[in-house]
Amino acid sequence: MPTQDEKTAESIHDLQANTTILLGVAQSQGRDIKRIFQRLDTVDGRLSVMDGRLNVMDGRLDTVEQHLSHIDIRLDKMDARFDKMDARFDKMDTRFDGVEGMLAQILTRLSEKR
Repeated sequence: MPTQDEKTAESIHDLQANTTILLGVAQSQGRDIKRIFQRLDTVDGRLSVMDGRLNVMDGRLDTVEQHLSHIDIRLDKMDARFDKMDARFDKMDTRFDGVEGMLAQILTRLSEKR
């Protein structure tokens, strides 16, 4: 049967072993946390680069949008011109129909006189 001093010594030895294990675990976790922060810094840097690139793309898209807006205005003007031309062609069709009717009457009268 171990004596009280032996039990105390064994308890101290167990406590020292557990403390050593905990110290090793804490150091390992400290290294893991350090690596995590390094990776977070890398990710943060990459996100900053991507943010800058997205800002550039946003500016370019604004420029494209402005150009498309000008094109829309020009297309609207062209549509208005085509509408005017359609109206003129419709008037010309009406006039040609009238002339065609008169020519038909003239030809009918000429054929009747023969």
